[in-house]
Amino acid sequence: MSRIALRHLPDPDCLEFSWPDDCVCVVHGHGGALAGKLSERLVEKGWQVVLLTGVPAAATDGVPMLFVNPADASSLDKALQTIGREHGRVAAYIEIGAPPETPAADLLSQSSKAALKSAFLGAKSLMPLLTDPALPRAWHVTVNRFDGSLGLAGSDSSTGRTGGGIFGLSKTLGREWPSVSCRSLDLHPDFTLEEAVDIVVDELFDPDSSVAEIGRRPEGRFTIAATEQSHA
Repeated sequence: MSRIALRHLPDPDCLEFSWPDDCVCVVHGHGGALAGKLSERLVEKGWQVVLLTGVPAAATDGVPMLFVNPADASSLDKALQTIGREHGRVAAYIEIGAPPETPAADLLSQSSKAALKSAFLGAKSLMPLLTDPALPRAWHVTVNRFDGSLGLAGSDSSTGRTGGGIFGLSKTLGREWPSVSCRSLDLHPDFTLEEAVDIVVDELFDPDSSVAEIGRRPEGRFTIAATEQSHA
């Protein structure tokens, strides 16, 4: 009989990659400082980045910012069209979830609902952009700070439901978009902001795109795997 458990992974390798001049990485933040700091780090590495935000956010050095109305389903489409006209082809989309709330028992929090809705609507809008065969490489990455255990810790029903939806989406997109590196990251909240940025950059440059779900905890890097359960 098998059960689902966390499996330890080695640290990711580093892909040697030069960012194309006519391509753009879109970082979509839903609150907190991680989206802005990640955008600045990617610009330092030579990436062209546009930051999308649906909440008030501090200005970022060298990073254009566009506002996306989370209540308007067409807002993301309009923003992506603007990016295509003014900045270049979208080759990477990184969605940073809102900082976690403490919802009532067995109910999805508002930020959790927004994360799920944005992830699914974003995938629909991005499909024709990221699957463009002319792109040398493409990414679709979601980043959340649940507990680093990919919903298996059992500490919060809302986290498990939200994470399960987002992690399942990445696995589905990975099958339907084989040319796109699709990954969901779950970072433990104990990581500092700089540590979280380092982790996301490391995962972006990982040449192994076969693993769709990655949990990062202070004790290591994990994914979900089925293991055989022995009988007494």
